Amino acid sequence: MIRLATIKDAQACFEMAIEIYGDFMRVHGIEMIDKDLLKTVEFFINSNQVLVIERDEKIVGMTAWSLFPHPANTSCIIFQEILWGVNSPNKTDALCLLRAIEAKALELKANVVVLANLSLTNEPQMKRIYNKRGYRYLESHYARAN
Repeated sequence: MIRLATIKDAQACFEMAIEIYGDFMRVHGIEMIDKDLLKTVEFFINSNQVLVIERDEKIVGMTAWSLFPHPANTSCIIFQEILWGVNSPNKTDALCLLRAIEAKALELKANVVVLANLSLTNEPQMKRIYNKRGYRYLESHYARAN
């Protein structure tokens, strides 16, 4: 089942975020501060900006997003994924969450959906899925620790 997260889901979403982003942050030398991440997750949940996939009463996937006007055309609304990931043996859960993201963006009248793909994920598989659904390559980000 895919649904909006409630504050009762904060701990599970927090743990999922650590699972999704922990390796990425370690590779880049970024210290993950648990209380900051938990506050961020709670902020997005309290703002009704988190969807979760629940299987057998367990959160197996989540996404959090931000909605904002494009800086060069304020009538164009951007739906930007902030956190998203799935850890489920069910291979269709990621696609189900992606469809839910797209439906939520339509519901919120966003003109553009922007999704990231961390370098530590299965990039070729995600590229195929994104391209098949009409997404086009936008940009690359590079990170280094100072």
